Amino acid sequence: MSHSAYGKLLIQLAESHLPEKNENVKDVQLERITFDQFNQLVAVLNQTKIIRHCVENKNEKICDKALDVWVKAIHGLFDARSPSAIHWMGLQLYNHTFSFATYEFLHPNLETLLQKDLLPIFQRKNSALDVGLACRVYATLASKAALYPDTKTVMLSSLDRFVNAASYSWPEENKEVLDCMKDCFKALAIVTKSFGSSMKPHLSKIENLCFLLLERGMGEVGEVLVEVLSTLPFCANDAEYWKKMVARIISQQNKIIDNVYDGLETSEAPKTQLNAQDSITDTAISLDYFQALTKALEKFLHPSNLNTHFAIEIPFEELLQLIFRVLNVHISPQTILELDTTKHTRFSIVSLIPSLHIEAYTLLDMIITSLKEHISPYSQTVCSIFMRPLDLKEETSDLVILKVYELIQHFLDSLAGCIDHTETFIVPLTKILLKDIHPSAFGKFNSSDMTLNFLEANKSRKRRVQKGVKSTKSTKPNLVLNDSKITRNVPTVSQIVSEAALGVLEKVILHLGVHIPHQVRLKIDNAVISILLNFTKYDLNGSDMCEYRKGLYKCLVACVLRPIPSQAPPLAYALRILTVGSQDKSFSVKEVCKMGVVICENLLHPTVPTLSRELKWEASRVVEAKEKTDEKQKNGSKRLRHQDYIPPIFSKPFNQKTQPDNGEPN
Repeated sequence: MSHSAYGKLLIQLAESHLPEKNENVKDVQLERITFDQFNQLVAVLNQTKIIRHCVENKNEKICDKALDVWVKAIHGLFDARSPSAIHWMGLQLYNHTFSFATYEFLHPNLETLLQKDLLPIFQRKNSALDVGLACRVYATLASKAALYPDTKTVMLSSLDRFVNAASYSWPEENKEVLDCMKDCFKALAIVTKSFGSSMKPHLSKIENLCFLLLERGMGEVGEVLVEVLSTLPFCANDAEYWKKMVARIISQQNKIIDNVYDGLETSEAPKTQLNAQDSITDTAISLDYFQALTKALEKFLHPSNLNTHFAIEIPFEELLQLIFRVLNVHISPQTILELDTTKHTRFSIVSLIPSLHIEAYTLLDMIITSLKEHISPYSQTVCSIFMRPLDLKEETSDLVILKVYELIQHFLDSLAGCIDHTETFIVPLTKILLKDIHPSAFGKFNSSDMTLNFLEANKSRKRRVQKGVKSTKSTKPNLVLNDSKITRNVPTVSQIVSEAALGVLEKVILHLGVHIPHQVRLKIDNAVISILLNFTKYDLNGSDMCEYRKGLYKCLVACVLRPIPSQAPPLAYALRILTVGSQDKSFSVKEVCKMGVVICENLLHPTVPTLSRELKWEASRVVEAKEKTDEKQKNGSKRLRHQDYIPPIFSKPFNQKTQPDNGEPN
């Protein structure tokens, strides 16, 4: 379509769907546009992108005229006697129109739009939906107007009214009000980012309001409040304000722990007695508040937000103390089930301890991801945090174990070069991982091994009976799987935990393979290969085991890529196993195996041979001869022609070997 066609179409839409009101008629027809007409109009605008084309070509007379007609038609919807639904439609059209605004289009219409259409809605507050949508329109205008000094000045003149409307406390909290609050605080975050230091007079009010609403537990609104909080320090552009905000968040989290862990950190009884219903409600709100504050800290310490114009002092020790405090209270699921809710009214509080532990590990994950090698002096402390839930795995929730395994992977990716705690971290962690990755850990047993062990146990019992020896030991057969005695016949972890353990084991081999002792590394290779060779016996070929098989193949490839000096890599086994695995039914497993086969083939049969020492030496002689020739040319000696110069290595017949003569060219 041509520019004139877009302009004529926009004028036609304004005249047909947004007719002008008749000033001579006292009874204004309020329903000048129905919802069906409005939806049809929005569909046409989105499909044709007519507003964007007319704004980009505003220099054309027809486009300029069309935009004027369109804006006046929308302005006509904001009559004082029009119902709230008509105002809502006008705000939607304003938001769509000015999202494509340029300076030439924004400047002549900005002041009229603010004074006559938006600000009256902020003052009346008749409908929560209208106020929320008006705040969104204001944010759209602010993002465009902040780019130019004169339009920014016009917007700042109405900033106080906008902040008051966005932070208004509604008497009721229904769905309409909650949607309004989400729109208002989203707009507040955009305006804060757009105007920057111009928002300083309002920082204290916005900060206190956000903390107050988060403490009340606002559900979905909490995520928007966290976004607003994260913009305030960078709006202030002050290191002291940033430090004060982080300190306040940590202080609030400590207060939450004071309430939740009341009487659990010591042997004393709880200080306050709550009934069961109040306990459930209060602790759920406390957990939401703690999670929201953790997300706020994550925003504050994100690497992209740490690149500021001022130096930031991160309170790492205070954050670690908070993490230690949350994790120090550990109550097993069995203990929780044994609690009597009639005597211990904090049953719901204790049941939320795993959730608080997960939040603490999330906080630690954020610190590791943000600071990386800067926390290397605390690496041993961090490793001890990892090992505690793994040592108490029988009493720890699977969700916590999954979070710890995920955290260990991030830790190894960030600080693998700074870790050298072989005896205190690598060896104990490897032993735990070898137990978790075994199929018997999640209920997959080798039936042939079980039958064999039962037969051997019966034979030994018959021998003892024939000899008349009374055995003091139990004749119950032991279940032996791959030369490791398993005394339990029930799953100890879920399959998801085993898959996460395989991911950690792969990272351990890739990043810490050099530090793994010889005996431990031998156990790793044997365990991975033995499981892969017994897929059929363990029934691991099902479609539900794809991620588990893929994790095993990745570990095998890692064993090949990171051998230790005292042990050769299992290339022959790996090539055979990966070749069979490349016929797997799962596409993702097949791709991993094909990549592994290529790696093994390249290691066994290098495509590029290494250069011999003689060729390297001859090449160095050519370089030396050229340098000496260049020196002679600079000193004024006879210039060598290209056909007269013969490199030393070609000055003798090819069937004779050139012998070194103290580095001098022949």
